[in-house]
Amino acid sequence: MDEQRTRSENKQPNFLPTNSDLEHNEVSRIPSLRVVSFFLRSQYVHVPKSELDEVQLRQLEEHEISQGPLSVLQQAVRNHAQVLISLRNDKKLLARVKAFDRHSNMVLENVKEMWTEIPKGKNKKPVNKDRFISKMFLR
Repeated sequence: MDEQRTRSENKQPNFLPTNSDLEHNEVSRIPSLRVVSFFLRSQYVHVPKSELDEVQLRQLEEHEISQGPLSVLQQAVRNHAQVLISLRNDKKLLARVKAFDRHSNMVLENVKEMWTEIPKGKNKKPVNKDRFISKMFLR
């Protein structure tokens, strides 16, 4: 009974990895300093935003951008890589992302808009069309 209490008291919080977790996962290749800094920045994930000050909110937002779905856009901005964006109207944009925000609004450069038009009538084949736009704000 006493052993169970000491084991439960010595447990680390759920968001921190144990040594056994690091050994069994691919994470073990990451230097320990990077793992520690990653978990220190993400410690605010489970805290309500109303309880955080400005510095903590900024750290949380940086963590969310660098680790979440927006990390794809962040890498595209850093590497000046092209991204393919599929729009609701079955058009696609091939562009370089200059800037973005948390709502996925984007400033794009060298945009190539591509779509397919299907002509009316029988035995007509779909026609691929495109146009170039030098600068675009996508909302």
